[in-house]
Amino acid sequence: MLLLLIAQHPGATVRQLVEWTGLGQASVSRGLSELSDQGRKHPVTKQQTTGLGLVMLVPDPQETRRHSIFLSQKGNALIRTLRQCMARKH
Repeated sequence: MLLLLIAQHPGATVRQLVEWTGLGQASVSRGLSELSDQGRKHPVTKQQTTGLGLVMLVPDPQETRRHSIFLSQKGNALIRTLRQCMARKH
């Protein structure tokens, strides 16, 4: 769901994604870590996982804790593929 919202709203912030999804900020942040290159620590094994590289978090130059979120090239390619698949089904 996060990936599709970012595709529809390039430059969205974490706060906006929280509002639009009804998820908590921690859940959105974890999801973004997995969708980005960052990855995160597995909650049980504590091993660092590799992120998917589908989104980029760009720091806001005026508010360092805020990030604008965009699809990466890989994310754009995945969305294009999904749209093509959906178009063929209709």
